[in-house]
Amino acid sequence: MAKIGIAFPDFITTEKINRRRAPSDFLRNAGNRPRVLLAILIIFCGVLIFRLFSLQIIEGRYFRNLANSNRVKTVIIHAPRGVVTDRWGQVLVRNVPGFRKVISGKTKLLSKEEALAEIAKGEKGLEIDSLRFYPYKESLAHVLGYIGQIDPQELKNPSYSGYLGGDLIGKFGIEKEYENFLRGIDGRELIEINNTGEEIRKLGKSDPISGRNI
Repeated sequence: MAKIGIAFPDFITTEKINRRRAPSDFLRNAGNRPRVLLAILIIFCGVLIFRLFSLQIIEGRYFRNLANSNRVKTVIIHAPRGVVTDRWGQVLVRNVPGFRKVISGKTKLLSKEEALAEIAKGEKGLEIDSLRFYPYKESLAHVLGYIGQIDPQELKNPSYSGYLGGDLIGKFGIEKEYENFLRGIDGRELIEINNTGEEIRKLGKSDPISGRNI
């Protein structure tokens, strides 16, 4: 007769031993997890620190060298002024697409049609801007007012601190009275150029912030 009774208990004993060892193996593997997470965290922090160092030291020095060699051009992105409405929401002043051109320090606003005519003649110094449109100009001109280039005397006024020559401001009426509300914040774009003034690449950009509607 085969010794089944002897072999069967041996199998049971071995299975019990294996089952008793399993929890310790699990705990041993779980104990390694914090070390792995710590290693990943250290690597991540190292990459981040290196990137910050690269931006502040290496690339910062590169940009300064470009600026010193006049190879960086700053392009102004003109912010649109706020829209003016009446108490019923009817638009009294709004913006339409246009361009501006600076001639001998004087800012001249151009419609799209005028700009296209200038470009056809080879003009390259046009800047994208917005024009003020007054639907009720004839009847409300004395109330709404108008905008114009800031003059040297106004630049000395503390009320216009931060303004530059060539900026457009409210000259009369609501446009002037609510200048601080209607005026937006211009954006900037840095462009690397070569010795002939041709664009190589864009280095950075800050978007303009539109003026507040009233």
